[in-house]
This record gives sequence, C-alpha cells and structure tokens, in this order.
Amino acid sequence: MYTKNYLIEIEKPSAEDMDILLSRIDDFNDSVCFLLPCINKDREKISFVLMRSKNQKESHIKKNLTDVFGRAVSYTPLDLNTATDGQRKAVQTGKRLLVNSYYHGCRYIRFTNKNADECLREIGDMVGFDSFKAACKQICMYHGNAKKLNKRTNYNIMLVLDGKLDFDIFVEHIYDLYVSLGIITNPYIIYGDLDDACRNDSNTAYLFSIEENWQSYDAEHLVDIDLNKRFMKLCKRDTVYVAVCDKKQYEKLAQTDSFLRLFPQSIKIDEISRVEMLAFMKREVSSYGFTLDEKNIENSDLLDSGLEYIKTQISIAVKGKLASKRCVTTLTASDFEVQKKFAKKSAFDELEALIGLAGVKNCVREISTFLKNRGKDALPCLHMVFRGNPGTGKTTVARLIGRIFGEIGVLKKSDLFVEADRNGLVSKYLGGTAAQTAAIIEKARGGVLFIDEAYALNNGERYDYGNEAIATLVKRMEDYRQDFVCIMAGYTKEMNDMLHMNPGFRERVQFYIDFPDYSAAELTEIFSALCKAERYSMSGKAKTRINEYFTKIVINKDENFANGRIARKVFERIRLKQALRTRSNNITAADAEAAFAENDLAALCSNENAKRTIGFGAG
Repeated sequence: MYTKNYLIEIEKPSAEDMDILLSRIDDFNDSVCFLLPCINKDREKISFVLMRSKNQKESHIKKNLTDVFGRAVSYTPLDLNTATDGQRKAVQTGKRLLVNSYYHGCRYIRFTNKNADECLREIGDMVGFDSFKAACKQICMYHGNAKKLNKRTNYNIMLVLDGKLDFDIFVEHIYDLYVSLGIITNPYIIYGDLDDACRNDSNTAYLFSIEENWQSYDAEHLVDIDLNKRFMKLCKRDTVYVAVCDKKQYEKLAQTDSFLRLFPQSIKIDEISRVEMLAFMKREVSSYGFTLDEKNIENSDLLDSGLEYIKTQISIAVKGKLASKRCVTTLTASDFEVQKKFAKKSAFDELEALIGLAGVKNCVREISTFLKNRGKDALPCLHMVFRGNPGTGKTTVARLIGRIFGEIGVLKKSDLFVEADRNGLVSKYLGGTAAQTAAIIEKARGGVLFIDEAYALNNGERYDYGNEAIATLVKRMEDYRQDFVCIMAGYTKEMNDMLHMNPGFRERVQFYIDFPDYSAAELTEIFSALCKAERYSMSGKAKTRINEYFTKIVINKDENFANGRIARKVFERIRLKQALRTRSNNITAADAEAAFAENDLAALCSNENAKRTIGFGAG
C-alpha cells in the first residue's frame, strides 16, 4: 500500500489533556490512517508521525485531525533522508499497521517523551524493588553493547513476583524505558493470555503483557509439543513480551528450552516490606499536599496491602477530607478503616485462586484493566451475560466481579450483591410485576444484580408477566447503566434463545462470558480442595482412582452435567464410605471404589444417561 508520511509537532499538553488526546488518537487510528508518537528532543513539544494511504482525501484528514487535537494543526511532509531514527522507525511501524492493525487482547495506548536517564531516575525513585532497578540498568547496558556490535537482541522479560504485587507498575516502567531506547515504536500495550499473543499477526515493536494461568500447566504439559511451538512462534516476533509468574511456576517453566529462549531474562521481585510500604504511603500522601501520621499507621493492616490498592485508598481518603467541614490535612489509620476488611486479600486474588476458568479469569482481567486505565465512563455499560452449565462458578465469579469493580472504583458498593430469579421479579398479581422488578433493581443500585436462570423470564408466551419484568429491566439497564451491573446467567442455549427473542437485552449487554465445563483434572483438583478444607488426607492411589472415575464421568456427561456439584457429591459419598471403615480421616482407593459401586455414581460413569435421553426423545 502506497503511503504518505507527515510530521506534526505541538506544545506539550498537561497530563489530563494528554490522557484525552491519547484516547482520541486511539479512536483516530484505523486501517488507512495512523498517528504514531515519537521522541522529541525539545522537552516542551511532542511529535507525531502521520501516515495515510494515498487515496485519503485531504479535507477528510484535516477534519479528523482537528477532532483529535481540538484545533487545526499543521503537518509537513516527512523526508526520510533527513528524519531522525525514531521517526523512521515510526514510519516502518505504521506501514505494518496499515497492513494489519487488529489485536487480540485488551489494547491500551500510552505515550512517553522521556529519555533513558529520566526513566532510570523514575525507576530509582521507587520505594523498594532493588532487583528491578538493577535489572533495568543492566538492560540499558545490554542494549548499548548490542547496538555497538550489531548483535541480535531479545528484550522479553519474565517477572517472578514474590507475593501479590500489581505487576502493571513494572510493565509501564519497562514500556517507558524501551520507548526511550528506541526498542518499542508502536504506542500500544496489549494485555492478553498466551493464545492471544500467538493469534496476533501484527508483527510490530509493541509491548504485549502475557497474563497466563501458568499453574494450569503440569510437568507433562510443559514438554507438550504444542506449547513448545507457541513459545518458538513468539521467539520470531519483533514484539516485546513481558510475563509474570511466581517462583514455583518459574522453576517449572524453566525446565523447557523453548521457554528459556523466549524469556532469557527473568527478574525476581521481592514483596515490598512494611517499612518500605510506609515510606511509599508517605510519599504518595505528600503528592496531594497532605501529611501522614506515621506512628498511627505503622501497625495498620493497610501496610499488608498492594501498592495500587493503597494508592486508591489514599485518593479516597483525601477526597473525604476535602469534602468535610473541617479539612484536616493529616491522614491517620481511621481514615482507611472502611476498606480494612479487604486489605489482606483482594478479590483478584480470590478469582485467581479459583480452580480452572482460565478463559473467564482472562476476560475479567481484561475488563478490569481497561476500566482501571480508562475509567468507568469509557464503556456505555457493564452489564453481562454468563453462559454455562450449573456448578461452573457463575455465582461465585459474579460476587467477585462486584468486589473487583468496587476495588478499582467503578462500583460504589463493592459488597452489595442482590440475587434474583423469575419468582423474585415476577408478581403473582396483574400490574404488580413492574413495581416488584423496579424495587429489586433499586435495591441493587451501586452494586451487582445477579439474575440466575434469566431465560425463565421469557417463556415465549405473549401475555406472560415475565415480559413486563423484561420491559422494566431493559429500561432500568439503560437508565441506570452507570449505577449498577446486571449479570444474567443460565444455560448457554437457553440464554442465546432469550437474547435472540429480546433484542433489547442484547443491545444493553456489554460482555458475554462463557463458563466451560470442568475437565476431569479440574474435578479432581476440586475434590482435593474439599479434602483439605475438611481436613481429610488422600493416598496417591486414591487420587489416581478418583481421577479415573471423573474421566469416565466427563466422557459420558450429558446436557445436565453438574460440574463442581458432582465433585462435592462424590466427596460426600466417599466420606460416608470412609467413615464406615475407620475413624481416621484418610481416604483410600477402596473407599472410592465402594462409593462408585453404588448405582447413581456408577451411572454417571457410563452412557446410561445419554441412552435414557435418546430413548425419551424417540418415544
């Protein structure tokens, strides 16, 4: 595709105006026209390379640029012979983006005009994280030497985190440093899992943050040829990959040669100490012009929280002080008391701890990352549909989403979770349904309204009271779209049918999240978790035997497969058999065999259910 290249220079805007400008640039960039930022030596100005296809009309370009910058801007032809290295790299990136600019994952545009020394200075000013600071200096030395010797380079990084740190902080510092060194020329950070990374065909120098559930890979999977192929595929890209795992996961992953080729550089980041966290709080509070009562804070549970959580709570506390009649500019532990109950374990941690659901976790993570970076007003609404069989964790995830959205400031009442179904929304009396549904929604404002088996509201009958509930719900979902999150859940087919019959629902739902059935390995893991919670031990042979039974159940499952509920049913039955044998809490293979000898559990392991369903349909 033939392109024209131009240079735009403007005065450096404020931080707030820059956020607005970046958002507009993100909307402006498409398959025929791109604005790409590049380093400007004049610190009071910022530069952009404008690339457009030859057939774009001049008047159309000028109008769009006016919309982006809020005023008419001049742009001059860019001569590649006299262009800077950064400008030439921006043009090369733009040409690739004009061919393919689609990304799998959550896209986030970022701008920096800092040089490498400024980036290292900011990293050095971080409280704690000495190993990360040292690694960044080493990266600069590596880059300089490789450039002098014209050697092939690999800038991918695996962050090995000790504890529950918010790794977005490190990703953004790495991005800024790499832009200053000319390693990254594409202004986007993409967040996604390993599959998203492999599916992206845009081979440009951008940063892809891999958020993968490495825990789902066991020792056998790590030598799986498919996983090796994915690692090797990424090794051939110009894209910079940053990933995160814990120490145990890294030790397991490092056994694979292809993984080490993709991530030759790992940075172990220790959890920040309470003393360092207190220093961080003091610095953050001072940026608002406030002071911190250190002696009052130093024994607070708040110091056991994450950096991003503390930054959010300081912002809330400062706003509270400024809104009070007596504005005292000193913050004490009591100013954070409301949030203490969530300080030790975040909803994100609890979501990650759930067994399986890798796709669900990635989807929630992408949504949350987008909202955290752009704010709740960046999306028209947050209503969702959960599709899947019973026992797949839909209610549990819905509760956690409410808390996650509360922690990032999207919902006012993170602990407000209202459950409803057809019986709760539909009145027995004519004319009462609209008021009853409206009352339930009003009760959920500020939090989450969870409607289980939502498809039951639409039974296909014209004069059913459920239609009145739907009409009220659809209207409130639009009117109060920023005040609450409505999550409707049910079987996949039934939910799809309901959405097809009621286009009003589909128009007001922003996200569709599918909950897959659990695998045999995941059911075994759920069984093991139940054993641990109830203080039971299990022999290795017992675990192998139970996994074999779950494998048969999964192979022969029908449309009524109960997922996690089956794991609990099996646990309760085996525990009963074990209690008849001994007073100890040790489960053996014989206990499992005794439980599965009973007709109902034995039937789950065969295709009897499927045969009965077919016979019933034929009759």
